[in-house]
Amino acid sequence: MRMIGAVAAMLTAAVLAGCSSIPLGATFTEARDVPAGKAVVYLFRPHLNVEYAVDFEVAVEGVGTVTLADGSYVPLFVTPGVATFKASRAGEPTAVLPVSVEAGRPHYVRLMPVPGFFRYKPILTLEPPESARNAILGCRQVLR
Repeated sequence: MRMIGAVAAMLTAAVLAGCSSIPLGATFTEARDVPAGKAVVYLFRPHLNVEYAVDFEVAVEGVGTVTLADGSYVPLFVTPGVATFKASRAGEPTAVLPVSVEAGRPHYVRLMPVPGFFRYKPILTLEPPESARNAILGCRQVLR
């Protein structure tokens, strides 16, 4: 009986060790207070059954670096013009996406893990608002 308890404790510890430590808030809501002279870009990563325990970093020109956990999003306020998004996994760059950002309208950038040569890698895509809103609804906001 002790052996079963020990195995259960080890399995629980292994599962919890794979969970993200990124603090998350409420599910998606549109940003209300976009600063004057800025545009909002929602960077999001919908929930998937693959790589759910892996966090990906995205560097955004003029904003800094954001870490996305599975099923998370972050609203970014960027200067209109071309903003470049660079995704990486453990410091290994894998995707670059320049986005032409316009003030007054929301933009949606999706991060998705896709199979790579040895492991999954992140890709970035600019999504149309209609389909992005459906995909982002269940995502929880990264607290920064």
